[in-house]
Amino acid sequence: MKKRVWFVISFICLVFLIINMDKPKASNSEEFLTKIVNEVEGDIQECGVKASFISYDDEKETVEGILKNLKFEEPYHTNIKENEKIYSIEIIGNNISGYVQSTKYENYKVIVVDLVKVTENDELYQLEEIIKNAIGNESASYFKYIKARLHTNDLMDKNNKIMALLKRNNAQNIESIKIDNGYSTIAYTKKFDHITVGRKFVDLNYALCSYRSGNYLIIGTPEILVSY
Repeated sequence: MKKRVWFVISFICLVFLIINMDKPKASNSEEFLTKIVNEVEGDIQECGVKASFISYDDEKETVEGILKNLKFEEPYHTNIKENEKIYSIEIIGNNISGYVQSTKYENYKVIVVDLVKVTENDELYQLEEIIKNAIGNESASYFKYIKARLHTNDLMDKNNKIMALLKRNNAQNIESIKIDNGYSTIAYTKKFDHITVGRKFVDLNYALCSYRSGNYLIIGTPEILVSY
């Protein structure tokens, strides 16, 4: 009787595990980015993901194939740009924008897929999954960012709060500098793919910036690729 009970329990647990494996969910690393936003009481404005990889295939077929495989819930239109070196299709929608581009080099092409979504939620995981499924390339490199609006002018206080959060989570190589319109900080959290900066590992880059339109937090991993 005990063996039968344990078999039933084990079977239920296995079914529950399989069901939950099929549900897309953000990783702990991406939840950490949301934690940073919450630490400074920011309101997310947009998310962006950029992927790049090397290809040896025809540039038009590759770019158009990726665009066809991108699955958006909203309608959009496109704009093609082409010259001897670049073949690019711009994506223009109400809440989604970006491009799929091939750049020719001597004997290979670099394919870039760049998507930005206007949203009040952290949708990095969903954007990354859309791109991964579209390109089907395991060796692609990914850069991600979140932009959030702040409700304070005290950027120094927000910078101190984020650095304290990083230290509580055992981040290393934390370096923060004052820039013209705020602060820029790098760190190694061991939660993301890293790059090397001055012989040090870096996997997180955030900026606290003041503009005429307001004050913002931009978090990028492993670094911010948008201008700030």
